[in-house]
Amino acid sequence: MNLPKIPVNFVAKDNTFYALVNKDEKASSVAVFSDLSSCVKKVKDHLKSGMKTEDLELMSLAYLNDNFETKKMSWETIAIELSKE
Repeated sequence: MNLPKIPVNFVAKDNTFYALVNKDEKASSVAVFSDLSSCVKKVKDHLKSGMKTEDLELMSLAYLNDNFETKKMSWETIAIELSKE
């Protein structure tokens, strides 16, 4: 992903953010977190409220060398993080 060269100023461990994408037709949204544990807690809240896993997508966004690198996180990784709670 090529973004315009603009000053980026944020605080995140290892320059990585986490985005939780809610793809539910009734309430689609994107929430951004500075740490994985906060993001996983929100995933847990959504699942407890009855949201389906196919309506949620968790991505890591790393800012490296003036570029963003995005990676979709697997449900296996999310489950491991949930088990740590």
